[in-house]
Amino acid sequence: MKAVVPCYIGVDVSKVQLDIAVHTAGQVWQVANGPASIMELVVELQALAPDLVAFKTTRSGDGAGRVLAQAHLPVVVVNPRQVRDFAKVWVSYQTPASTLARCPSPGIAMVAGSAASVGAV
Repeated sequence: MKAVVPCYIGVDVSKVQLDIAVHTAGQVWQVANGPASIMELVVELQALAPDLVAFKTTRSGDGAGRVLAQAHLPVVVVNPRQVRDFAKVWVSYQTPASTLARCPSPGIAMVAGSAASVGAV
């Protein structure tokens, strides 16, 4: 029987762009932080069928996170300070989005929300 590897995705938000990393595939890319780009991102992420999308933003109620949650993606919002602390341990991961993609790994309790509370994004 083949083991199923969970798909964790990290999204780091800035005013200009979103940095996205897929932990299991090692993919990293960027999209503009705008409505059209975010809708394209939703389609891409739905195709990946992630187990969890860890979303880091310093602005509460960020539109990108809300759109992903409304598209029924399993979004959680993480605390930026805790992501930085976690990144200190995993110094080999050079982008914040890559660090976010590692955060949901089992045993790491740093998410501020849960997949069940995606409406609170």
